[in-house]
Amino acid sequence: MGLVACCDVVVAADDTVFAFTETRLGIVPAVISPFALRRIGATHARRYFLSGERFDAAEARRIGLISEHCPADALDAAVVSIADEMLAAGPEAIARIKGLIHRYGLMNWEDYRQLTPSQIAQARQSAEGQAGLAAFRDKTPAPWVPRPEPLEPSS
Repeated sequence: MGLVACCDVVVAADDTVFAFTETRLGIVPAVISPFALRRIGATHARRYFLSGERFDAAEARRIGLISEHCPADALDAAVVSIADEMLAAGPEAIARIKGLIHRYGLMNWEDYRQLTPSQIAQARQSAEGQAGLAAFRDKTPAPWVPRPEPLEPSS
């Protein structure tokens, strides 16, 4: 559960079962609680940390523990689809966004609000930002977007 709570994106099969079972063992989910609390919030943690009850993928999605769920036989396709979407994003932009998301939980609102204009300015001025804006303007794929390998002629 701690690893799930730390992931940026989680896709689970519909039949996956989740639980914070520490309380049933007479212990507490102390090590994972900072990550799980950030992911599901105190309201949902109260119920599931205290009860140790099991819940399904639909409930995990509802409380924010996972990003998506699907039938087990569609799991690979769902993951590939999300990965393809992320590969279309600028890698430096992704790193910058991850930093912003991390800082959001550590900074007060006003400091965070003051930080964001400089982040967009830096991103727009970066080589990646310039390349992405040019690709958008020219209606071409950005340079970091994976392109299919050309097929070799069969002999």
